Amino acid sequence: MEFQEYEKDGRMISATETAYRAIYEAQGFKPRSPTALKGGKRGGKAGSDSGDHDEGVPAGKQEDA
Repeated sequence: MEFQEYEKDGRMISATETAYRAIYEAQGFKPRSPTALKGGKRGGKAGSDSGDHDEGVPAGKQEDA
């Protein structure tokens, strides 16, 4: 059972496709676009990455150790 994200007027829900088709589609919810997921899944901040250890260092330049 895989949950998808759906949105209506800024309100987001997670539901199975079966539940969406049976309940939420008629209420006007639409599948959330992939471009709206820039921050990752469930509450992630845009651009955040646990591997970002060189924050603040311009691209292409390395900080002297």
